[in-house]
Amino acid sequence: MTHPSWALQKAVYETLSGDPTLIALLGGVRIHDGAPRGAQLPFVALDPVVTTDGDGDELASREHRLSLVVWTREGGKRQALAVLERLNELLHDADLTLDAHRLINLRRDREEVRQNNDRRSWRGELRLRAVTEPLA
Repeated sequence: MTHPSWALQKAVYETLSGDPTLIALLGGVRIHDGAPRGAQLPFVALDPVVTTDGDGDELASREHRLSLVVWTREGGKRQALAVLERLNELLHDADLTLDAHRLINLRRDREEVRQNNDRRSWRGELRLRAVTEPLA
């Protein structure tokens, strides 16, 4: 059986990589599983996923905290905010299809944008909360 966090990440990736508006903002399909060393900016990294058991119900629900991190340079803070807004439009309350699991809900938890220590690049983060349960 597919792990629910992997099923969620796969559905998120498919949604993001199939969106022409996001691809235009990034200048290509620059969506990665983690932040790759030397990747061309801007890009989105599907970063930590923390999964915990749900409320102890009979359906074995799981709660997931997923972080999507945007890295920009030339476009600065403005570009990071634009990408975060598009990610939010695509994912908040989205009805994604997951392998072997059902997505009960997917909600934005918080957003943050800050300048990196190099003072040339920006990092934006969208944190999402999702609840899944296995398909019978």
